Amino acid sequence: MKCALVLEKDQLSSGDTSRLLKSLGYVPAAVRTPAEALNVASALDFDVIITCTSKIPDDRRSLAGELKRLAPEAAVILVQDDASLPHDARPGYAEGISGVLHRPIQVRDIRQIVEFGIDGCGMQPAYLPPSQDRRRRRAIVR
Repeated sequence: MKCALVLEKDQLSSGDTSRLLKSLGYVPAAVRTPAEALNVASALDFDVIITCTSKIPDDRRSLAGELKRLAPEAAVILVQDDASLPHDARPGYAEGISGVLHRPIQVRDIRQIVEFGIDGCGMQPAYLPPSQDRRRRRAIVR
């Protein structure tokens, strides 16, 4: 059974995202606050974590980084309202973010991030040092 943690801005968005995840075969667990998300992620194993924020209020830690620490195998997807991304919310720049989606969320976008990954070989970790990047090694090997 594949599980998904959903932290959305309101109940309507949470319901829509949960419905999309159910159609992909995930069992969604909706939470309302970043603190609840951290508590639930520490208690259960998740395959996908969808969050509308990358920050924890009144805390200097990154929510995405903490969620990735609690669930290292999970894909952490940040959902944003507008197309303008701040520098710290791009995949690879922020600790723990595997992908960024924009509203309205489409099922094909979630499926592409979770099931196919960037190169068709599955979900890639949020950050890979250049020495561990398998695509780069293939290009160097003769």
